[in-house]
Amino acid sequence: MTPEEQIAKMTKAINQAIKVMADRFGSTEGDVERAIQDLKASMQKSG
Repeated sequence: MTPEEQIAKMTKAINQAIKVMADRFGSTEGDVERAIQDLKASMQKSG
């Protein structure tokens, strides 16, 4: 699996998780944005 494929797979899974969490717990937009920023930072470090 190429790094691009791995990132695409991770992104899809995380987007789904965020959607579920937002539906279940009523997360605010700020919470979701913070999670996305943390994800981007972690992917840049591992890349």
